[in-house]
Amino acid sequence: MFLDLGCGKKEFRQHSAEIEFNVLAKNVLRIDNLGGDDIDVSADIIDFLFKSRGNSYEGALLSHVIEHFTVKDQINILELCHDVLKNGSKVIIFYPHFSSAIAKTHLTHNKLIGYNTFDNFLKDSQEKYSVCIFDIEKKIIFGRAFKFLEGFFNNHPEFYEQYCSSFIPAWEIKFVMVIKK
Repeated sequence: MFLDLGCGKKEFRQHSAEIEFNVLAKNVLRIDNLGGDDIDVSADIIDFLFKSRGNSYEGALLSHVIEHFTVKDQINILELCHDVLKNGSKVIIFYPHFSSAIAKTHLTHNKLIGYNTFDNFLKDSQEKYSVCIFDIEKKIIFGRAFKFLEGFFNNHPEFYEQYCSSFIPAWEIKFVMVIKK
């Protein structure tokens, strides 16, 4: 079973667990505190994950949801995902890039992030905020106007963020965080 955490109502979804994990809808458990006909569990994400400790889910999607939490809660969510997912499972996160207008102007966004934001969860990180370890794949995603630059900027993400992000905004970053236990 795969988790779609903070899935929101169907008409607002930008990404789906079915597509990201290549699974059938019947293998996805949709959790959101908004309720609705297409949500399986109406619950707070942190409460749901805390109560699910000991379960072995296959993967989790957090699409444009984690930025609405405090930094402390973001770390807590990733630690709880680490607890409830099987070793080798993936947590897929879509998060607005700091250069995106929506990242800076949305009323409930709590933190701006960049390419290396979650590197503290890498095994060799010098600055740890958690004992949980993930391998991380990252991809900066651009809107249609700058899609042709995506390959170059993903090969040179520090160059992009330092020198180009102020005039060529990215839309979001996709993090694929693989659980290491």
